[in-house]
Formats: sequence, C-alpha cells, structure tokens
Amino acid sequence: MITNIVRFALRYRFLVVLLFLTVCAGGFYALSNMPIDAFPDISPNLVQVFAELEGTAAEEVELLVSRAVEVAMMGIPGVEKIRSISSHGLCTVNVYFEEDVDIYLAHQLVAERMRHAEEEIPEGLEMHHGLEKGPIVSGMGKILAYYLEGEGYSTTELRTLQDWVVKRNIQGVPGVADVISQGGHVRQYQVRVSPAGLLQYDLTIEDVTDALRENNLNLGAGLYERGSEELMVRSLGLLESAADVEQVVIAAPDGRPIYIRDVATVELGKAFRRGVASLNGEREVVIGNVYKLHGANSFAVISRLKDRIAEMDETLPEGVRVVPFYDQSMLVRNSIDTVRQALTLGLILVCLVSFVFLGNLRNALIVVLSLPFAMLLAFMIMQRNGMSGDLISFGGVAIALGMIVDATIVMVEKIQTGTDPGGVGRSRTDAILAAAQEVGRPIFFAVSIIMIVFIPILTLGGVEGKMFRPLAFAVTATMAGSLVYALGVAPVLASLPWRRRATQGPSRMGIWLHAGYERILLRVLPRARWLLIAVLALWVGGVVIYTQLGKEFVPTLQEGTIQVLAHMNPNISLAEISRITSDLEGNILAVPGVSFVLSEIGYGEISPHVHHTNYACITVGLNQKRGWFSPNKQGQIVATLADRVRDYPGASISFSQPIQHELDALIAGAGAAVVAKLFGPDLEVLREKATEIEAALAHVQGVADLRTEQFSGQTQVQIELDGAKIARHGLSKREVQLLIHDGLGGEFVGQIFEGQRAFTIDVRFNEEVRNDLGQIEY
Repeated sequence: MITNIVRFALRYRFLVVLLFLTVCAGGFYALSNMPIDAFPDISPNLVQVFAELEGTAAEEVELLVSRAVEVAMMGIPGVEKIRSISSHGLCTVNVYFEEDVDIYLAHQLVAERMRHAEEEIPEGLEMHHGLEKGPIVSGMGKILAYYLEGEGYSTTELRTLQDWVVKRNIQGVPGVADVISQGGHVRQYQVRVSPAGLLQYDLTIEDVTDALRENNLNLGAGLYERGSEELMVRSLGLLESAADVEQVVIAAPDGRPIYIRDVATVELGKAFRRGVASLNGEREVVIGNVYKLHGANSFAVISRLKDRIAEMDETLPEGVRVVPFYDQSMLVRNSIDTVRQALTLGLILVCLVSFVFLGNLRNALIVVLSLPFAMLLAFMIMQRNGMSGDLISFGGVAIALGMIVDATIVMVEKIQTGTDPGGVGRSRTDAILAAAQEVGRPIFFAVSIIMIVFIPILTLGGVEGKMFRPLAFAVTATMAGSLVYALGVAPVLASLPWRRRATQGPSRMGIWLHAGYERILLRVLPRARWLLIAVLALWVGGVVIYTQLGKEFVPTLQEGTIQVLAHMNPNISLAEISRITSDLEGNILAVPGVSFVLSEIGYGEISPHVHHTNYACITVGLNQKRGWFSPNKQGQIVATLADRVRDYPGASISFSQPIQHELDALIAGAGAAVVAKLFGPDLEVLREKATEIEAALAHVQGVADLRTEQFSGQTQVQIELDGAKIARHGLSKREVQLLIHDGLGGEFVGQIFEGQRAFTIDVRFNEEVRNDLGQIEY
C-alpha cells in the first residue's frame, strides 16, 4: 500500500503540489476563523433556571419553588444531575446534561418543562418575572468587564445609562450572550403609604395597590370607520409622572374622592438593591460584566466590543465614558504569543539542524516545509471539528513540533544518500521510489505508534476529557499531516528539477556523527551488564522522584489579574460589608505593583454566577508595563497581600484568579481546588461535623485557604399568625400576610415609561414604620 501511495504521488506530481498549496491556504483560512481562547471550555452542559421572589425567606423558596422546578426537570432525556441553591429572595436550579447532548436542545427541553414547573408553584408568590432560563453562555464566558466613569453624575444616573444605553448597545454585538449590571441605584417611583392615613379613611394597602394597577394602562378598542377610512381607536390611561400617581383615586365614598396623595407620598427614589461595586476604596461605581455566547470566538468578540465601546464613548453624555478593567483578550494574546514563540524557536532550530546534518539546502528546505504543512492541516481538521485554538491545543502542536520532521528527515536522508543518477542506469524518479519503498514501512509504523499512544486521552470523559482531548487531537492530527507529507509530498518535492546539481550522499556532519556513534557502541557493547545496571538505577531513581512530585490537574496559569474573595457573616448588612470592603481595597491598593482594585459585592442582576450579599469578589489589576510584570512578581504580590489581609477582622479571605476561580467552581462545585462534601438530612449534625472536618484539615501540610461554605441562613424576624384572633376580626391569614408583605417588603404595581425607558412603581409603608418592630407589632 505504501509503495502504491508513493508511486501515485510521483506519477501525479502536479496534483500533489496543488494539494500542498491547497492545504496551506486552507490551513491559514481555518486559523484565521478558528475560535481563540486562553483555555479549553470545560463547562458542563448546564442550563440554569432562576426565580426572584422579593422578600421571600430561603425556606419558602426551597419548599415552594426550588422543589417544584427540580421535580419538573426530572425525566428530561440526557439529564445527568440537578442541583439547586435556595437563598433569600432567589432560587437557582442547575440542570446538568450529558456531554453528547446539544446545548441548544438542552435549553429547549428545559424551557418546555418550565411551564410544568410554573403550574406547580402556588399562586400568590411574588415572582414578577416568573421562572427565567439563563442565557446560552459558557461557564468561562465572562470575557470583558467595564465600569462607567462620569464626573458630576450620581450612581443612579450612571446606572440608568448603563441599563438603557450602554447595555443595550453592547448586547447588540455579535457573539455577546448577556450583559450583567452591578452597582449603583436603579431609579424607581416610590409610593410610601402612611398607616395612619389608611386608618383615617378606612382603607388598606391592598386598596392602594389595586387602584394603581387599575389606573395605569392603555387599551385598544378596535377600528372606527369614517367614510372611506379606518381609524384605530385607543384609550390612553398610562401614568406618566409622579404627579399622575398622586392624582389616582383610591375610593370615592359619598362622592368624595380619596387620592393617593391623601394617604401616601410619591417620589422618584432608589430601588432596594442587593449589590454594590466600588473602586479603589474611594467611590461606588456602576459596572457591566459581558458574557460571550456558547462557542463564540472570544478574541473576535472582544475586538468587536472594543470597537463598539469606542463608538459609544463619542455618543454618551459629556464626561461619561466606558472604562474596561478586565479584558480576557490580554490573557489570550499572551498565551498564544507564548506558543508562537515556542513554534518560531522550534522552526529556527529545525532549519539549522536540518541544514547542518543534511548539508544540502534543497533537502533541508523540503524537511522544513513539513512543519507548516502538518500544522496547517491540523488547524483545518481542528476547525472542521469545532475545536478552538487555545493554550492546550496549540501546545499540542508545539509538543509535536520535534516529531513532525522525524518522518520527513528519514525519507529525505534516504533519498539523498540513495539517489545518484550519474552512477547507475536508472532515472531519479525510480531511485526516489526505491528509496521510499525501503523506509516507507518503518516511517508509517513509527508515526502510527506515536498516534496510537494518544488514543486513550481521546477516550477520556468529563472535565478531564474536555481539558486534554484538544491536546491529543492536535498532536494526532499534526502527526497524521507529517505522515502524509513524508510519504506523499516529500518524494515529489525531491523529484522536482533543481537549478543546480544537488549534493548527493551523506553529509560531512553525518559521517562524523556516524563514526562517533560507532566508537561509542564498540566501547559499550562489551560492558552490556554495567549498562543494564545503570539503566535500571536511573529507572528506579526516576520512579522514586516521581512519587515525591506534587500533583496538579493543570499548571497554574498566571493570568495577570488577582481575585481576593472575602466571605463575611451572613447577617452583615450591605452598608457594613461595603464599608469593610472599601477598607480592604485601600490596604490592597497600597501594595507595590497593584494598579487598581475593584470590588463586586452581592449581585445586581441574575447572572450565571450569583453571590450572596455577604460575599465580596475583589478584582486586583496588576501593573502590566513592559519589563515590570512577570509570573514570579505576581506570586510575590499574592504573598504580600496574604500577609496584609488574610487575618482581616470579620472576613474569611482566599485568593484566586478570574479563570482559575471559574475552573475550580466548574470542576469541584465550589471556588476551590480541593473540596470535601458532606451529606445528610440534619443541618445541626452537618454543622457539627463540618466544624470537626475543618479543624482536622487545618493541620494538613500545604493547606493555605480553608473555610466552610455557608449553609445556614440569616437570623430571622418571624411573625406568627394567631388564627383565632384573625377569625374574630373577620379576616383571613392571606389578607394579613398580604398586608405584611406589601407594607414591609413592598409590591410592584406597574411601570412608568419615559420614552424607551421604563421604571417600576413600588408601594410600601413609609420608612419610619418599616424600621420599627414595635410599630409592626402594633
């Protein structure tokens, strides 16, 4: 078979040369269109379902919503496992699918089951947005983050610009799946009801909410014919300002109208929030986190985002600009540059070695051309199979760099030493065919063995498969390209006419090395026993050293950005954690080499990575000036930060990096490299055992950041209903609970539109009543 391949190639040399050029052109095209990332996307096939329940305790969220969603998702084809997190006012259900399930099909199946889940959720729960399905994003899809800067603008004005201008522009960039806002205050029309005013007019807060709902809508009324025309009929009743809200009539006993202004004050204020963002410990900021679409080209999407941001800066109000503070393209560029430098250095070394050992410029050039051919063919195959170019897959090509030329060197060296048309009565083509026949079979089996070695890696599943299959695939594809080149292309290039006679026979370097190797063999072979003992000793030493080596899933990649993760008491208020975090920012900013510090506390909007309000994720940007930054210096900065803040009062501190943190969360289910999980039905027993486990692990050598994940909730103020007293007043428990919910927690009763912008109307008791437990009891 190998002989027939070589003979076919030599017979149709033009086609082979055309194939060579086509592969090179196709490889360049594939490389330019290949998604470029820093790491392989190891995200599981995950679909997330969210529900916001304003003011609802975690127990009710779990009992009434999370359970219903989990049950509805059971039985979906391809579902591997279901996990849920229930916290105050928020339900998050993660539905994991098997690897071979298409992610778009998974989202469709979950969307269909969400309807069944909503049917099982009791009526009366305040889910203003219903069940929401998360966007189709990668778990590592946060590719860019920015904050808005505007001197003289309040955080409320900046948040309004972010939600209605910046966010909408960025979401229109191809490849962007979602933009999550964080920080600042959301504008809101607030109706603050006075309980005394309600008692004076014998009204309830439900009367107020009903009146606002019934007086804030436009309705269509069909068509009206006027002669030969049809006119559209509309009734206009939308509220347009705070003054309109004040004029809404609640009731009219004896023909005397009672207005909203009689029992409440109406103002344009700030909505209740669960997230804060601050910069350098100096001021609050409004930020946006941009997530890419699943499978999108990170590098290309970031490039388009930067272009869009530059366009927006020219159209935003004077003094306002978008400032990116986290950009994954820098890490991608650095990773690819590292591989590019390795490939370039390897290419130079191969060129030098080939020329020195062959002693023939033409044949050395034939050997060198095997590198671009094999790599570009591999890029074509990778791009065709939907693989991205990243540090792992491109690293596989770099690993194969030295092996690519092996087969071609053997073939070309044999052709060089075995062809001499002037000395024998056969043509050069026949001589090349004879030489290829002699070494073709060994070349084929040698390369095949290397490819077979990587087959077990291709069969890996789970996270390790997603991480390392690209490497094995890249090496295998590259070696296949080198085999095609050695058996088909190299003989053809060697047979093409050369403008001057090429040197035949072995090179001087080859003769000298052959002689030296022969002398070594003559000395070693009589002492075979000692040689075997030395090899065995080296083998045993290698095994012993291997057992002492540390083990890691992947080497730590220095990303150039540090994350300081601070967990605090679950009862801490948003104002207090903001104060503590600002103090932390000041301490971190004082460390040499730190360029900025930006914190995200809690959550501003539902996102793939929602955190509680007792959690602060502090992003530490490092000085990236040329000649200053290095991985070692990043390690020194982390060590300095650890000395400054590790034992900070009231906070449990750990360190990570943006992508590393995402990887740890995806692999272990928590933001740490090693996680111990404890299961059981009794929370008190779990709490005791978790404390014992933490105490035991604290003495393990090498443990740096150790903490127990929060699984106990906040301290609660529980209002117990007395059924007998409620019955004596002719009320129901629902009426009393609605009063408590609307009066203390608040109720959204509609929106007021300002052009394309919409702001909610919130009704609740005034602040003096809400913050006084004595008045609540009364």
